[in-house]
Amino acid sequence: MKCYLIISVVLLAACAQKPIVAKTASVPVQVSAKPSSLDFLEISYQRGRNSYKFQVEKKLEIMFARSYVDQNLVQERKLSQKEYVELKEMAEKIFAEKEPSMKSLCRTPFEMEMSGNEKSQKIHGCRSSPVGTLVTELLHRADWMMLQED
Repeated sequence: MKCYLIISVVLLAACAQKPIVAKTASVPVQVSAKPSSLDFLEISYQRGRNSYKFQVEKKLEIMFARSYVDQNLVQERKLSQKEYVELKEMAEKIFAEKEPSMKSLCRTPFEMEMSGNEKSQKIHGCRSSPVGTLVTELLHRADWMMLQED
């Protein structure tokens, strides 16, 4: 049996054997002290029966982006300084936004974590919310970056 899922312009073959239960997004956006340097960024979200994860990691002066589907590494790529700064600015904009807690069930939950300078921030929400729209924009930009040549 073959199943195909299209994300932006990336075609990923994936079939989930067991259903994944979506979490509710009743947690308000929680923001701690803002780090001045991004060392790690991770966005996890559900789409249909699949779970997705996008990571950006900086070790010394080398920056990597990784994309996962159902805990399987799909793509890994080195980022340029310009791409890294663009993703960092988009992430900081998301963490600067604040929204009230969501009262209804969320069909498109996300979780985003950013750490740097020994400080960490984490937010939970729904991709259909205003902050979730910014997360979706970041994910679309990241998908596009993953397709570019080094």
